[in-house]
Amino acid sequence: MKVRLSSRAYDIIKFLCTRLLPASGTLYFALAKIWGFPLAEEVVATITAICTFLGEIMHLSSQTYYEEEQELQEEVVEEEEEELATLNSVPVVYAVGDEYLPEALTEEEIQLEKDLFND
Repeated sequence: MKVRLSSRAYDIIKFLCTRLLPASGTLYFALAKIWGFPLAEEVVATITAICTFLGEIMHLSSQTYYEEEQELQEEVVEEEEEELATLNSVPVVYAVGDEYLPEALTEEEIQLEKDLFND
């Protein structure tokens, strides 16, 4: 399952899960014991469930982000390899009659021509 959160949404959920909700649960539980507030365990269990759910959303978003980054890096590497292959080819000029036809040859084509002319 792919989940994509904006950076701002991710940061807000992270703050909720790591700071605000746990602190709120602890505060309510402590005050419930001191002042007799109702349903202390139920409130804390609910907050814990919400934190767990939001944490999973964060995990899925991170996983999607890193998968997309990996795909993007693979595309960049492929493009760089193609550029290198083009740069590594040697320009050769062929004469056909009175015309000159420039053409780029790969290393394999150059070796093939050398083999043909050395025979």
